[in-house]
Amino acid sequence: DRRTLDEVRKLNDELVAEATRAERLLLKGLGGGCHLPLGALATRSGAVIELRAVLGHLDEGLTRAELRRACAVGATAETAAAAALVQLGGSVAA
Repeated sequence: DRRTLDEVRKLNDELVAEATRAERLLLKGLGGGCHLPLGALATRSGAVIELRAVLGHLDEGLTRAELRRACAVGATAETAAAAALVQLGGSVAA
């Protein structure tokens, strides 16, 4: 109902929602879920969102591990996630 929605909206923090959106877009762009070895942290800094991420990768023989890192900025969650995807070697999901 309307009253409940109004109360719940008070709990929403737009900056946190925007940062979470950037992190989730990055995860989606990598085709990942809860088993993807990805760490991501997005924060708003002035007019831009800064998205830092690290992606782990193991070779098929489980003998060698590699970490890819990204530090991307964008005016929106979408542009920050797209820039981080490029840095991590992923592609922007349609």
